[in-house]
This record gives sequence, C-alpha cells and structure tokens, in this order.
Amino acid sequence: MRRSKRWGGFFFPVLGLLGAAAGPGRLRAQDVLDLTEIRNPPRFTPTMGFIRAGYTFSFPSGEAKDRDKRGDSFPDLSFYYITDKMFGKAANFTFYGGREGAYLSMGQPAFNLRGVRTRMEFWYRPWTFYREGFYDGSKFIPTLQYKGQEYRGRLGVLFPATSRGNTFAEVAAYWGRDRFSRSSQTKEPSNLYMIPDDFQAAGVRVSLETGKILYDRYTGLPNGGALLTLWGEREVNDASGEFGTPGWESSLPSKFWRAGGRLSYYYPADKDQVLEFHAVGRYFDKEDRILTYDASKPIGNRFVQANLGYRWHLSDTMYVLPFLAAQYVRVADEFNQSQDEKFFFGGGFSFRWSLGKKVSFYVDYSYLSNESREPVGIHKDYFSEHRLSTGLEITFGGL
Repeated sequence: MRRSKRWGGFFFPVLGLLGAAAGPGRLRAQDVLDLTEIRNPPRFTPTMGFIRAGYTFSFPSGEAKDRDKRGDSFPDLSFYYITDKMFGKAANFTFYGGREGAYLSMGQPAFNLRGVRTRMEFWYRPWTFYREGFYDGSKFIPTLQYKGQEYRGRLGVLFPATSRGNTFAEVAAYWGRDRFSRSSQTKEPSNLYMIPDDFQAAGVRVSLETGKILYDRYTGLPNGGALLTLWGEREVNDASGEFGTPGWESSLPSKFWRAGGRLSYYYPADKDQVLEFHAVGRYFDKEDRILTYDASKPIGNRFVQANLGYRWHLSDTMYVLPFLAAQYVRVADEFNQSQDEKFFFGGGFSFRWSLGKKVSFYVDYSYLSNESREPVGIHKDYFSEHRLSTGLEITFGGL
C-alpha cells in the first residue's frame, strides 16, 4: 500500500471495518442482520464510527408492475459507532441505526477470567417486508406480501475456544416478539389471503468465530487474513393459527433449528491491490415460513451468496473495487409440493474518494440476475435487479 499517514488515522480505518464485515457490493455499509451474526467485528482502532448520508436507488431491467417489479429510491442515512471503552473502563459498546432498523450491544469482562465477556444485545427492525412467492423460470411471482416488526433481546457469554486466542465461542439466550400487518400489497379477500398472527419467540444460539484480519498500517484497510463465523440456534414460539394463500395454508411449528455462516478472506495480490472474497449462507427448516420469506435476505429456506472482488488503490485517497457475485437459493414452488433450486449471477463495483481527513464520497453499484432482491424503501416492497447508492461518509474516532 502507499505510505501516507495523512489519511490512515481517519477515513480508512472505518472502511476497513465495513469491508471486513459486509463484503463488496453491499449497498448498506453495515446493517442490523450483519451485526447480529458477527461476534468480534474486526477493526483497526479501539474506537471508530461513521455517519452515512446519501441516496439509494433500484432499477429493474424491465418493469412488471403486476409483479411489483419496479424502481424505487430512498434516503440512505445511517450511523455506526463502536468502542472498547465505556466510562473509562474496558468494555464493548456498539450502536447502529439505519433505515432498516437499530442495533445496540454492550459487553464487559466477566468471571475474572481472561478473554471471557458477557454481552447484551438489542435490535429492532420496524419496516420488515415478507414476500412469499415462487420462480417461473427466472421470473419471481409474488403470491402473498405483508409487513412486520421484529424485536429481539439477547444475553450471551463469549469466551476463547483455543489457547492462541484467534477462536471464540459464544452461548446466548434470546427472547423476542414478531408483529405483522396487512399492507396495500396484500391481496384480498382477507379470509383467503391470511397473514400470520403475532407471536413471541425464545431460543438459544451457539456461535463459533475463528480467524484474524490483517491491516495495512497506513491505510487501515484489510490486506490479509480471514474471518469465519458459524452459528446454530434452537427456537420455540407461541405462534397459533394458519396463514398463507388459497393454494398453500399452513401453521408455524412451535420449534425450529436454524444455522448460518459467513466468511471474509483477503489476499494481497500486488502492491496497492487486494483480492477479497466474501460469502454468507443460511439454512432454515422448510416449515419456517416466516424467515424463509423475509425479504431482507434472499427468498428461500436455504441460500448462499458469494462475492469475489479486486481492490485497486488508485492513490492515497482513492480506490475502486470491482466484483463478481453468485447466488444460490432453494425455495418452494407455488403450492409447496416441491423445492426449486436456482442460481443467479451478477457483479458491480464500489468506489471511495477521500475529500478530507474525515469526509469521503462513495458510489456502490451492483447487479444480480435474481430480480427478487431486498427492498430499498420502507413503504413498498418493490424489487429489481440493479442497485445504486451514492453520497458522503463522515468518519470519526480512529487513531
């Protein structure tokens, strides 16, 4: 990497965290679901944060208003802060707030044991969309759409799993509530197109995280290393009643197993160039109809998404990261008689240009052949293949 101390302590350390956590091609530099999975967010300095202010757009390759495939846009506003000290004492504090929700985490050393920490987490997603549907070839046909709110609280114990200190495990218990409501996109009549009743949920999650991210000492960006996170959970709920469409009605079982994982890998390919690989996947019970059709992720009870990017540092204050993307989903057909497996491909780029010690200009663009991508706004559940986000990022903390 180029050797410039001017920018290393301000702008790039925050981007190093975001790149390690979210991967290339993400429209949001961070989001609530990322933070609920990553147990030790990698970072270059003990305290850092950012304010992101811009606009996000979605563009379909061809509109199909009868299927809610159309363009949308929304202000891209978010705030992120993380520190290893609270009130002068060793502790962990993380806060994120953005258009998809809010996340708060507080942790501290526990039991007078080296490396052992307790952690309380809370998150709230007020504008969750649920998008039931199936694929007709490459077309996604929505059959039932509705809105929801998700509340969660979790208490866990994080401890080293090996003597070297690069592998950590966490055991956590959680409680939450899910609420649902019809929207203007929910089909009528209501006695045939039924949404779920509200319910409470509780469970236990076990997580394992291993690896280490290496950073360039001047830019603060990842230039080597890897981080792998795996998790599994058992959940129980008090859901009751059937919901769904005339062709497929079901009730939510009271118990579920779930699992997931994510991997980030960085390889210094050449001077000022880094190869990045990021992948995330989740597995749900095929009867877990709520999370299967949560539109904030790929639709399906199983999915894997991977991005391969190549970061070029064009100067001390500017870089571009083109990438390729691939996605696998497994989802039920219209009447839940069989499971379809689909593969989608795409790509895009991320661009950053530092305008000063703490302000940078960003452009993120991505394309995926799966038209059923995550929503952009908070009022309508539209979907399309193209995403574009641009604006300013203001950073603070750092060295």
